[in-house]
Amino acid sequence: MSLVPRLTLIAFTISASIGMSVQPSPAATLRTVSISPALPTEPTTNLKCPASLSVTALAVGPPGSAVSYKIFSVFNGQTTTIVPATSFNLPTSDGVANRTLTVPIPYDTASGNYIELDVTPSGGPTQTSRLAVSCALNSDLAIPGGLTSATDSSQCVAHMIEDSQIAECDSAFPNHHLVLTWTYDQNGCIDKPCVSPDGYNIYKSVRKGPYALSKVQDHEPGQTAIVFGESHEEAGGSCFKVQAYKGKSDLGEAGAPFCIVPDPVTINASNIVETHSNNPRDEGPLNSLSCPASGGNPLGQKLWTTQSPYHQFDIGLIEQDNSCSSVDSIHGAAVQFDVTHLLPDPIRSAVFQMHVTSTAQNAGTTDSHSNGSEIATANSCAASVGTPSGWKPGDSVPGNIPFNKVASLPNPGSDGFVRVDVTNVVRNWYASSSSNTGLVLSWIFASWNGYIVSNANLNTYMLDRECLTSYDAASLKITYEW
Repeated sequence: MSLVPRLTLIAFTISASIGMSVQPSPAATLRTVSISPALPTEPTTNLKCPASLSVTALAVGPPGSAVSYKIFSVFNGQTTTIVPATSFNLPTSDGVANRTLTVPIPYDTASGNYIELDVTPSGGPTQTSRLAVSCALNSDLAIPGGLTSATDSSQCVAHMIEDSQIAECDSAFPNHHLVLTWTYDQNGCIDKPCVSPDGYNIYKSVRKGPYALSKVQDHEPGQTAIVFGESHEEAGGSCFKVQAYKGKSDLGEAGAPFCIVPDPVTINASNIVETHSNNPRDEGPLNSLSCPASGGNPLGQKLWTTQSPYHQFDIGLIEQDNSCSSVDSIHGAAVQFDVTHLLPDPIRSAVFQMHVTSTAQNAGTTDSHSNGSEIATANSCAASVGTPSGWKPGDSVPGNIPFNKVASLPNPGSDGFVRVDVTNVVRNWYASSSSNTGLVLSWIFASWNGYIVSNANLNTYMLDRECLTSYDAASLKITYEW
């Protein structure tokens, strides 16, 4: 529906301009944009809730000009669309369009509530008008407010009267029990003071589900706190509301909810596979030295793997010289995490982190793949993180482990941890456990990041170069949406 031609300034009628098609018109500058009570004597503050308020939206501009408008309300921080964005042309007669409509006003006593009209002329800036609105509950019971969780015993005791309840506060925090507190304002009713309640009902919603009665505070009405048996952490993902009651039939309106965001969760690695390849440059089609096998093992064979969630692992490359007698090695790692026990809440972020314990560096001389400055400036020799392709921890270690690069790894922070965002990867793991093939970590040379252990990519070499970092404390930090 659209704003319509004005008939009077007080009462308005919907006319044939509704549904008018938008015609091209030059950029317009509106002379008037306002939203106001349809009846000038109708109050907009301290309405008796629940209430319905008739308002008039008015726009005045060049006749025939194209405009769009929308109307919405904001109560207690919640935005509600009243009229979605609608386009039309101002009447060609006088350029005056208006509309009268009824807006429901919820139970709410918070300040900063308003109804807003936004009008945007074609090619021009949006012009806004706001109507401030507030109301008070038309009841003998006030709406409990200020619901929150106490962080120490003194905050709990300040809301208690009876000795037994005060003692409950003193024991709650050593036992890590959740304590909720709220307020009751006897001046929150219209025309007269609110009555004292007989008690309070506490409602709980789990994982954004329906609210259900959880506890009743039926002691002295001045006691506005309650102790739960669960901890604050265990209550993560729950919301609470408090409602005052008088007798069996007089129930007040529940106050604004208080929600406990689930705490971030750190998941340690459940499996680490470390790969170590000796003399990888002497194996494969790019071999330029034609070195023979030695020691009964083909050169480039994966000598060992370890599987331990707490194992220290190395990532990097060592080349001692450019001869068949050199002892060169490439180190890589694959890390796996068990995410089957994550909460069902949406994941906001997942960060992979590992701690640097030591780094050995030697930039060497020349190389066709990298210029040595990568090594000279590196505080961490792991260059990138990815997901393996056609391999997962627990499988045998092949000559190459190809992987899909997810992100480059930065240098460690001041705490010695390397951190990188892997949110989309972990979301996929949680959605499909079969996709959880872990993360693979590759060394510093950017042009060799296609494999966790490569035996065919080395052709020309750098003399006496080394970049090898030891890591531990591999983990994921999960933060939830709420």
